[in-house]
Amino acid sequence: MASLDDVITVQKNGVVAINGIQRLMADFLALISTGVTTFSGGATGLTPSTASTGAVTLAGTLAAANGGTGVTGFGVVTSKTASYSVLAADSYKDFDNNGAAGSVTFTLPASTVGLTYGFAVMEAQNLVITAPGGSTIYLGALATTAGGTITSSTVGSYLLVKCRSATEWIAQSSMGSWTPA
Repeated sequence: MASLDDVITVQKNGVVAINGIQRLMADFLALISTGVTTFSGGATGLTPSTASTGAVTLAGTLAAANGGTGVTGFGVVTSKTASYSVLAADSYKDFDNNGAAGSVTFTLPASTVGLTYGFAVMEAQNLVITAPGGSTIYLGALATTAGGTITSSTVGSYLLVKCRSATEWIAQSSMGSWTPA
């Protein structure tokens, strides 16, 4: 393989030759300094997080339609001390009531197949999970009423719920004591 010195020669009057092709130095400088001027990730969900010249670093969440999960919450643990309406974008996050001085209610978002959330009781206060209207949360053979709740105040209790249909959430795993209503 030829080195850069082997292929580039500089001649008089600003003329440069690369592999025998002669161009003015200004032409070469314009070509090598151009770089990326714009970038679009389209509907992928990705956007440049650094300047759009030179090496471009992408940031964002890869949309499911483009092979991603559309999820930003993997491994994120979020403590709440007051009631919270869980967002679809929170999927795969774990929530707890760490620091709460009273009951904390987590209201699940509209039922969308695949949404998944974890809930951990870290304070001896009621942690309440409310199903969206018309939906039921199943805990083994037990189930909430439509739009009902499932509750625990036992420290160390954990519930992982996943939406299985437009009207059903299921506890994929549970530890401790949970009471559906």
